[in-house]
Formats: sequence, C-alpha cells, structure tokens
Amino acid sequence: MNFLGRIKQAFVPLADEDVANKKYVDDLAAALGARIDGIGTAPPDTTPPTVSISASKTSASPGESVTFTVTASDDVGIASTAFAFNGTAYSLNSSNQVTVTMPSTAGTYTAQCTVTDAAGNSETATVSVSVQTTPTYTVTFSMNGGFRSGGGELIQLVPQGESAIPPGAYRSGHTFAGWDKAYTNVQANITVTALWSSSGGGGMGTGSGF
Repeated sequence: MNFLGRIKQAFVPLADEDVANKKYVDDLAAALGARIDGIGTAPPDTTPPTVSISASKTSASPGESVTFTVTASDDVGIASTAFAFNGTAYSLNSSNQVTVTMPSTAGTYTAQCTVTDAAGNSETATVSVSVQTTPTYTVTFSMNGGFRSGGGELIQLVPQGESAIPPGAYRSGHTFAGWDKAYTNVQANITVTALWSSSGGGGMGTGSGF
C-alpha cells in the first residue's frame, strides 16, 4: 500500500463519520504525500561546466605542431567533450591534450572545445593561433662602379634566415676585394656593396662571394 493509502486507512473511522471529515482526510493525505514525495529530490542542475583552452604557442609557421590543452570541470560531472581545430574534430588524449599540425596557408585559425554535463548544460572555449609564412627580404647588390658578370641577380628576394647568391663582379683597372657586409642568414632588407682595390695596371678584376 502506498503512502496515501496508509494515511487514509489510518483515518478510516474518522472519514466514515461524515463527508466533511472524509474531505479533510483526503486533503491531509494529499498534503502529507506531497511533502514526503519531495524529500530527497535534488533540484535540477542548471550550472554549466567551466572550460578553457591553452596553446603551446599562438604564433606558428606553416606545418609547425601546436599542442592544445583543455581544462574542464563541472559541479556534477562532465558527460562529453568535443574539440575542433579549424572546423576539423580531434580527440583529446588521456591528458586532455591534442597536437595539431598547422595549415600551410597563412591566417588566423581557431581551436574550439565544447564541454557538456549530464543535464545538457554546455560551455565553449576558444583560442586562436596565427600562422605566418616565412617573411622575405630584399638584398640589393651594389657594384660600386663595377659591373655584374654573371652569378646572382643584383636584386634578390631572400627568405628570412637564408642566403643571397652573389653576382660575379668586374671593374676595369680594379681588383674585386669582396663585399662590405654578409649576405648570409638574412634578417632584414640590406644593400651589399662591392669593394675594389686599384690593380695599378689598368687590368680587369673579377670576383664573387664574401
């Protein structure tokens, strides 16, 4: 017999006296039943989880690997975690990390993680990574009164950290003595000027390299 039935049974003598008493018993049983039924019932979970993403670097080169770490918590428990980078889904490892190879095209890309708890509450966190292609610099070779005799061009676009190709050089009555600065491991726009020494005999000097 359920709770309401037991309440009514206990008050059967009273309930049988008249209709008014019966209504009182019914109302009392219903009220007590509602109170008892409510005991131990947890309130609904309306609190969303918390989540954050960190990246091992937020500026990277094309093809470089970046590791993302997700930190999440919930007052009851996390039911699911969905991670995506640039719209592609990835699975997190046991340490809540994933390593992603950066795209070959320069731009800003977003990692996103959505965490959902058992009640359906969810929260999303994002972090952006800027992918930058290797910059190029202009290396200009100045012949300083001489002339190019083959080799590299007088004006060259050189990727950062790379080396320019020196031109061959000649100048009537002079001997090529090298260049005034290095053109290796280029880190800025530079002008490299040929150096000459008088040959003393009016001959032709040639040379290349630093």
